[in-house]
Amino acid sequence: MDVTIRRLENNLTTLGAGVILFGFWSFIKSALTYILLGDQIWNNVSDEIRTAVIISSWILVALIALMYLWLGLSARAEGNGKRKGNFYLVVIGLIIFFSSLLILLNIISLIFLQDEFDVILITLIIDVTKVVFLIQILYSAIKLRKLRKQKQDATDTEGVTA
Repeated sequence: MDVTIRRLENNLTTLGAGVILFGFWSFIKSALTYILLGDQIWNNVSDEIRTAVIISSWILVALIALMYLWLGLSARAEGNGKRKGNFYLVVIGLIIFFSSLLILLNIISLIFLQDEFDVILITLIIDVTKVVFLIQILYSAIKLRKLRKQKQDATDTEGVTA
């Protein structure tokens, strides 16, 4: 049981680091998209609307990056033996659900939009990888909690009978 617990703890620590990197990637991708395609996006938009949308977009991108940072740090903390609440697992479950819907839309886009095949395929690969990471975090955290509880119950039972 101890070997499985250590393996799950290591998984959570490693996967948490991966989720943090996904947060940085989302921020960098948004920044590069704006830098490279900003002129094409904002050609026919007034200055007031452009400013409002840019500020709102950057706030949203920063919040998403911070959310992934929080999720990754929570997974790492749980992997290091600190007790975390269930809220971060609920958030992970919601992200998995909505990301799965986006993956489905990307697959449909991949079929029908042949001219942007490479961009959609790269996005699809990254999104699938992110969902796999999040599913593994969810599984490892739940399994780790069950094993720790079993170990604690066994320790409590031994203390009572001794």
